[in-house]
Amino acid sequence: MKLNLFLLCLTGVVSTTLQDVRRDYYLIKTPMIWADARTYCEKNNKNLAMMQTADDWNRLTAEAERHGLTVTGWVGLYNRVGIWYFTVYGAAMTIAGFHWATGQPDNFGGNETCVAMNSNGTWADYPCTDLKPCICYSATLKGFTANPSPLSWSGSQVYCRTYHTALASPKNVTQNDEFQQLVSPQGTSWIGINRLAWTWTNGSAGPVLPWRPGYPNNADRNSNCGFVNNSLLEDKPCNNKYYFFCHTPYTVRKQVLKLKIQGDNSVFDATSQAVILQQFKQKLMDLGITREMNVTWRVQPDGSVFQKKSGNGL
Repeated sequence: MKLNLFLLCLTGVVSTTLQDVRRDYYLIKTPMIWADARTYCEKNNKNLAMMQTADDWNRLTAEAERHGLTVTGWVGLYNRVGIWYFTVYGAAMTIAGFHWATGQPDNFGGNETCVAMNSNGTWADYPCTDLKPCICYSATLKGFTANPSPLSWSGSQVYCRTYHTALASPKNVTQNDEFQQLVSPQGTSWIGINRLAWTWTNGSAGPVLPWRPGYPNNADRNSNCGFVNNSLLEDKPCNNKYYFFCHTPYTVRKQVLKLKIQGDNSVFDATSQAVILQQFKQKLMDLGITREMNVTWRVQPDGSVFQKKSGNGL
């Protein structure tokens, strides 16, 4: 049997969107609380300032110096203290959970984002790096089991996923009582509840944050908003009134390119087209284009990506 292969010369159109990560910053010299500062920026088609690159920080500093001021004011960083998550169920709970110990959670020291159960069955927040026993859920046993070995919260999560099913969390009073029976012999133990820490207003965590030494410390017991002081971050009570910085959104530029490809009928397959796009994006990065990119095919009115130009039977 003779095998016929056809090499097709096809033309596809690639739509490349490059997002310029450079931002323009604006110092607003009207003292406001953090929430009002955020609202002001958004009403003026801006955002409360977010800095994720060295260029961002340089531009923020330049804006402050233009006004003859040190870099001092609110930025769009905040601590999400009000919402906790059950890691097993993926559900959120408000701060008014039904098992918190008196005065908890308190974010003492400014870095308590993981939850452990005390021997009396109540919950408290602790630094996730503390070493404690934990309670795991086992699908095999269809119940809960204790691990007395001290681990960090994330270490406990890995242990439970490796040897059982998941780091466990009680979802009702009956289960909480069952947990207490396991916790009492081994002491305060990690359970599967934690929260997000410091995030920007767009929901991103971003790179490592440049905190001033000793911060965040939650010194006022409600210091949950981000403040920049001479290019270093501090946590401050959100109801304090300070100057603040806004920034403009990304400048988005779109470029449309025609791409010629020689290949067989596999180029019409969606998987192959996805691979080609990834290779195209990698080529742009190899050429030194490091800005955020969104690379897509432009789909023709008939639903196709490629148009056949010529073919030769071999």
